[in-house]
Amino acid sequence: MGKKKTSKLASMLRDRMDMQGLSVRDAGKLIGVSHSTVARALNGETVEIETLVKFCNFLGVPVESMLNLREETDDLVDQILRVIGIEPELAEVFIEIGHNLADDRLDKRILNEIAAFAHYRLDYLKKN
Repeated sequence: MGKKKTSKLASMLRDRMDMQGLSVRDAGKLIGVSHSTVARALNGETVEIETLVKFCNFLGVPVESMLNLREETDDLVDQILRVIGIEPELAEVFIEIGHNLADDRLDKRILNEIAAFAHYRLDYLKKN
């Protein structure tokens, strides 16, 4: 199978492992790959597509997000993916929001409430 550079993968994987206090061996067991494969990914080396799928499943992000299908990546998308890599439950929230928007079941006021709460919590975090 084809190989692809994975520096974004290395960053997100390192963040998740740090957040969960995982060693390379522990991460390998959870992901379903060898510890040496985890180490190679952390070093930014290429991985097989099948392996990339396992890493993305572990991180809770779509495989497409790791493949630079366009020349320049959007900084906002990268930041959102990084957050989702740390807290996969947010991916479910974004997916649900997307589905509800597509079905015209989500009022803009709800998005405003979500954004306001997020801003409130971040401001609170800065002050404490």
